[in-house]
Amino acid sequence: MNYFLGIFPNDKALYKISKLVPEVGRVLDAQGIPFTPVKSENLHITVLYLGRKMPFLRKQSTNLRLKRLYFKPFVVSVDEVKLGLGRAARETVFGVINSGAEDLREMVYQLDESLGFERTQTFMPHMTLGRVAKDLSDEEFHNLGQNFNEISKRFLAQEIKFFVNSIYLVESDLHSYKLCKKFSAS
Repeated sequence: MNYFLGIFPNDKALYKISKLVPEVGRVLDAQGIPFTPVKSENLHITVLYLGRKMPFLRKQSTNLRLKRLYFKPFVVSVDEVKLGLGRAARETVFGVINSGAEDLREMVYQLDESLGFERTQTFMPHMTLGRVAKDLSDEEFHNLGQNFNEISKRFLAQEIKFFVNSIYLVESDLHSYKLCKKFSAS
């Protein structure tokens, strides 16, 4: 099992994203690049990864600390489709979150402080849409970036945005997510 704190889009945003992801798949398929999309019911923004194990006492402690979390509701939007979250995750296809990103960063900072986490990497607000299952050459990577810019122009002109008024403690395995606890905005 894996545990994380996540934000899930509302049904309207989820519908729009579910129209976007197959288009990404078609572009990749046309180039012979295998693509595994995230199931629409599992699309989310990971705010904080908590680890593979969460014993009962740690879960209780996390719940208590998160009850004291204060954040105002805010809006985020998926602004463009990109490939590669850095050198270590070049295979990740994701939606960039620019609008609402500062609010997300502030939330992450509060969570890190409250739960005593020290980040080794900078938080980059995004929503994973899927993964490619191929080592891409630099040329393929560049070309796909251009294709994803075109997809972004077509699909994201209609704005995919949603209101963030809660975060969830999520338990996940390879096939499903279980929402364990909801923490609402103050």
